[in-house]
Amino acid sequence: METLPEALLIKCLDNSIKRYLDDLTKPLNMTSAKCKVIHYLEKKSRENEKVYVKDIEVIFNIKKSSASEIVSSLEKDGCIKKSSDSIDSRHKELILTEKGYRLSDETRNVLLDANRQMLNGFDENDVLTLRELLEKMIKNIEEVENGRSDSKKEI
Repeated sequence: METLPEALLIKCLDNSIKRYLDDLTKPLNMTSAKCKVIHYLEKKSRENEKVYVKDIEVIFNIKKSSASEIVSSLEKDGCIKKSSDSIDSRHKELILTEKGYRLSDETRNVLLDANRQMLNGFDENDVLTLRELLEKMIKNIEEVENGRSDSKKEI
């Protein structure tokens, strides 16, 4: 196999994961992105934490337009509803509907099975090392992005 730069390997892995998850979530009539959001909302609901579109942007590291598109699609599918925040009505809390809760069990299982498959053959130390390295790479990119946005502010 040709030696590829690490960034390209990561992009190939990302594409493979997305295709794999989309195949697994197709029987649920869901995309992998929507399943991840449902899973996240269910987890936060169990922790009695409110979730807003901005939280989806941050936790999944996606653009505002992408988060809004996923949320709108889930709302249209009847999986979530938006509720005005009691403190600031401009902010809309995202709440799972009964249908969303029903799907959350299935999405959780799909995501956990996929994660187990991806980490098949990894021992606990491998997983910890992988996590540390990925988090370090994310931090490195965020530092560059933050530096770039700081330099734009100076202009």
